[in-house]
Amino acid sequence: MLLAGGSSGTSRLLDGPLRAMPGGYLGDSTGYRRILMGSDFPYFMLWEVDNAEARRGKQALLRHGYQGSRDYILIVDGSNTPHPPGHYWFGRSVTKQHFRRNAVEALQYSGSLGLRTVLSLAHRPTMQEDLDWCEEWTTIIKAGDCQKYLAWVEVLGNEIDVNRSDLAGDINAGMEWAGRLQAIVRKNLPGLILTNGSFGNESDTQDPRYPHSPTLTNSARGADSMDIHNWRGVDFVKHSHTMWLSTHYYGSLRIPIVEGETGGENVPYPTFQLGGDVSTPCNDEQLLFAEIAMQLFTGQAVIYLNGPGVRRKYPLDSTLYFPKLAKACDILPEDIATWHDDGNPSFFNKGKDFFYVGLAAYGPDGHKQAEHPPRPVATWEFYGMNGLVGKGVGQPVIPNGWIGGVLKGRYA
Repeated sequence: MLLAGGSSGTSRLLDGPLRAMPGGYLGDSTGYRRILMGSDFPYFMLWEVDNAEARRGKQALLRHGYQGSRDYILIVDGSNTPHPPGHYWFGRSVTKQHFRRNAVEALQYSGSLGLRTVLSLAHRPTMQEDLDWCEEWTTIIKAGDCQKYLAWVEVLGNEIDVNRSDLAGDINAGMEWAGRLQAIVRKNLPGLILTNGSFGNESDTQDPRYPHSPTLTNSARGADSMDIHNWRGVDFVKHSHTMWLSTHYYGSLRIPIVEGETGGENVPYPTFQLGGDVSTPCNDEQLLFAEIAMQLFTGQAVIYLNGPGVRRKYPLDSTLYFPKLAKACDILPEDIATWHDDGNPSFFNKGKDFFYVGLAAYGPDGHKQAEHPPRPVATWEFYGMNGLVGKGVGQPVIPNGWIGGVLKGRYA
């Protein structure tokens, strides 16, 4: 199936409201879009306590080619209690007061740069507190005419398995709760893309031993997109492709996939020290590029997380790969997820042009996929984080040292 699409450029800003496109991908008023945003968790607090740094962070996102960021409307204990001295989040809590005072002005600023915001939250409310706060924050957005600056909202917030364990163990209860929040958001902010947030189980297959446990697909009930925090410490490049293969190629649920938090680099900051706040980072340049490229290749909207994006103790663009990543991905066309016009699940083809994303090692018994496209090849090029790695004619030959990334070419 070949669907109409747009031109290349992750760094190109989004145009108009996001919407679900045919095939189960996200687009804007120009057509299909590759979406890559950063993380700026305490932005609404930082706007008040260090306004210059809050602005610099958004400027860095724009300068380095990201289309927006994921910001938290709450990071608190309970419903609205700031974290105490000695706590990981001390001095970086985002309270309701922060959002009430700063949300409109802060969103207007990021919106003035052309950036979009994904809203999430991290708290442990009672049901009534949750409903009341949802009504309040959506009313603030509506009254300030700020919906146009949003990309999507996680209605249950960040990592339900961590912050709302009672819901994570009973998917029916979780979806009933999500449905009530969805109704409030859609009443006050109609047309906004919604996810339910990540439940921490990134498989679309139900284990029959645990019929009430969440999966990627059943935790998206009533939402516009599935939300996944890609597993870390495994082959996350293959895992991202597997999720697309199951949900979109084989069709278990063809709605957009949102990679709600893709853990990236901490370097030069040590993990668990200031600036190194990604708990399980990917500090390998080639693996990191291959992971993000795979997610964009398969049409998944990506929220990238580097160390400073968590607590903002250091500038967002002070890690090694943050300034390179978005622009490196510009090699992929905007409509790349629709390029399977001959049904190949690994090589995405449009006429004689093709793309492949993966690791050099992929393939059975040493039969490396990247060196064996499904048709004879005229020309080929391999890409990494820093651009072109190697090129040639005839069947592709993996360049020395290329662990993974993007292969593009043209069939004979």
